[in-house]
Amino acid sequence: MSLWEKLEAIDRRVLYALLWIVVLPVLYYPINLPTIISDLTREYYNQIEAIPSGSVVVLAYDLGPAGWPELGGQCYATMQHLFTMINEKGIKVVMLCYWATGAALIPNTFEGVYGPMDQMGAEYGVDWVNLGYIAGGEVGMSNFAMDTWGAKPTDYEGTLVSTIPLMQNVRTIQDVYMLISIESGTPGFEEYNRQWWTRKNTLKILIGALGVSIPGYEPFRPQRIQSYLPGGKGASEYISLVGKKVPAILAGQMGKKAVGVNDALSTSHILVIIFVAIGNIGYFLRPRRK
Repeated sequence: MSLWEKLEAIDRRVLYALLWIVVLPVLYYPINLPTIISDLTREYYNQIEAIPSGSVVVLAYDLGPAGWPELGGQCYATMQHLFTMINEKGIKVVMLCYWATGAALIPNTFEGVYGPMDQMGAEYGVDWVNLGYIAGGEVGMSNFAMDTWGAKPTDYEGTLVSTIPLMQNVRTIQDVYMLISIESGTPGFEEYNRQWWTRKNTLKILIGALGVSIPGYEPFRPQRIQSYLPGGKGASEYISLVGKKVPAILAGQMGKKAVGVNDALSTSHILVIIFVAIGNIGYFLRPRRK
């Protein structure tokens, strides 16, 4: 048996073991391999940078713990980016979710990693508010679009929305400039599209997407969806962009995880390319049977 035939006959378990060897180390100890920023990620970033002064942005956490490994970095970087825009342009941020499992993830994004959100340089109730979970799925979205106060009378802590300064000027979807939905299923963009965009067709929409969901969003871009972050790769790219404004984001726990994911994708792809190259070379060089 020739060398190439022996390579072709390697037990697939050996290949899987090699894959683990190149992936696990960089997940825990990132080496920060060069990242090429995709047009989708750059447009997502630019859309947030272009938010007009004083505009209201809704940040929706429509996901649960199962989607967090892929979307957590997106949540973290998007919230950080929006808080810098609060300081730079005085934008207003309304956080909410139509997934009950997303409610706890909103405060945990910063509190579990970087400390209380009231230390992020913005005043609660004036610059940002957390409405928490809004029940009803698509019906809840419709109610919010027509009557914000009626759809969610209190915020996450139980404070009456009618007493929160920021919410005095947020009464219907017409008062919202942009929706950023980081989502992992239904309800999600399709429901927002029917209940929010159809009522305000100038509404800007950005999506934080699972990798497997991307084909479903692409037909709506850029007419209804301005851009989206493509899975964990998009999160890593976006964190590298936001990190230029907020250096601490790269040094933080979520930043390191996102960089690790990007490194793991790169090293695993390199290994696969090597496997493919060896297989093709072996095919053409091995002795031919007559």
